Formats: sequence, C-alpha cells, structure tokens
Amino acid sequence: MARLLIGLILLAASMAAAAADAFDGRWQLSLTNSMYEPGPAPKSMVRTQSIQGDTYTVSSEIVEEDGSSRTLTYSAKIDGNDHPMTGSVNADSISFKRVDARTLEYTQKKGGKVVVNGKHTISEDGTEFEISAKGKNPQGEEFRNLMVFDRKKG
Repeated sequence: MARLLIGLILLAASMAAAAADAFDGRWQLSLTNSMYEPGPAPKSMVRTQSIQGDTYTVSSEIVEEDGSSRTLTYSAKIDGNDHPMTGSVNADSISFKRVDARTLEYTQKKGGKVVVNGKHTISEDGTEFEISAKGKNPQGEEFRNLMVFDRKKG
C-alpha cells in the first residue's frame, strides 16, 4: 500500500513538471551573448515569465545603461490579437502566435502601428532563451536586437 501511494505521488509530481511550459521561469540577460544594434544595451535585465493555458505573463526588471530602472509587464493571450503592455520604450501593445513548443512570434505596436517584430525561442535543453527584435525605436531609427538569457536557478 505504501509503495502504491509513493508511486502515485511520484507520478503526479512528474505529470505536474511535464505540464510546465518551456518558457516558464526566471531568466537573466547575458550581455556577453546578446547583441544590440545600434544600442545601447541595458546594464541588466531579469525576466520572470509563465504560460498558463494560452496566456503568457511577463515581468522584466530592467536597469538601463544610465542606471535608471523600469519594469516591463504584460499578460497576453497567445492568439494573434493585441494586448496591452506597460514599461516599454517602444510599444503599448503586444501580440503572440505560437509556432511550436519552443517558439513564439510576436508583434509590438505603438498607437496601432507596428514598431517591432520578432521571436521568443527556448533552446532544446531549456537552459537558454532568446528574444530577437527588429523594428524602429522612438526616434525612428531602425534597430536589431538579439537578447540571450540564461535560466536562473532557484
């Protein structure tokens, strides 16, 4: 009886772990592996994110190169429709479409106009997360960013 109970507990725990989305977790920006053209890159960024059902919830704590800080947040359904975001210097809404279990495509808009397109991608081993972004900054200059994050332990 005790073995059966232990077996059921282990099975439930493994099913709960399997249900977690690959995007879930805390992620630390790796400035060494990231690229910001034309820049500047932030001093640091930590993202906390999860996908529950079809809703992607993100909170990013960002320290800019000048030392100022801001928090970027959104809770967006992965349905291709625009959803509000706060704390972005470029956009006021974001939309997502799922490509596969490890890739999301996104579009950011400001006042209904597309300003950024890109992808969120998780590595096969689940330890690295990339955000590619291509668009125009608030000054109208074109930019291309590749932000590479490492999964934070604990």
